[in-house]
Amino acid sequence: MMSDRQIKRAHHKVYRNGFDSEKVRLIAGHVGYLKKIRSKSKRNHSADVVPLNVSTPVNSNEMAKPRLPDSIVVTNYKDEQVPYIEPLGWVLVYLFKRYPELKHTQGFSDSHIKGDESVLRKGFYETHAYSKIDVGSDSHSQNITIDIVHGRFDANSARWSVEIFANGGLVRKYICETQDQVVAKIDQQLHKYRLIQLAWDQAQRAR
Repeated sequence: MMSDRQIKRAHHKVYRNGFDSEKVRLIAGHVGYLKKIRSKSKRNHSADVVPLNVSTPVNSNEMAKPRLPDSIVVTNYKDEQVPYIEPLGWVLVYLFKRYPELKHTQGFSDSHIKGDESVLRKGFYETHAYSKIDVGSDSHSQNITIDIVHGRFDANSARWSVEIFANGGLVRKYICETQDQVVAKIDQQLHKYRLIQLAWDQAQRAR
């Protein structure tokens, strides 16, 4: 014969089973919905670095404006550079979010992204969308700067590059296939040359 405690527990179990089975169905349905949505929106890029493809309007006299936050300033660019400028802008959004002290460095005093076209040599050309990270510290033994460049060398070939300069001279050039590789390489070089610490010190002095 069951005790009063056992009887209460048995009744409670019967009551809970009906409620829990309904709750489990709801949770299972929600999990299935989330999995379906995530599989649809699955990307090869990290969440903060969002590639944006923009087609310039046909027969339009208006200049295409890069879809970027107001905090990213873009100067001296052409319509055909917009598809290169936007991914670079989102790389900078990610870097500023992660290292806000970089906003106070000399490399971002005029504009965050610049457009420039230069002839490399006969038969080759490159359209640049680039940004410079320059802490401009006189106390550092070498003035290290990092250029983020997107170059179009011919109609079918376009690459990102991260270029390291010391006192104006090129030290290393890293070719990257994706924005994630650009972010990873910049992050590595910022720590290698202690630029984050220098930028932080400079930001503190500016306040």
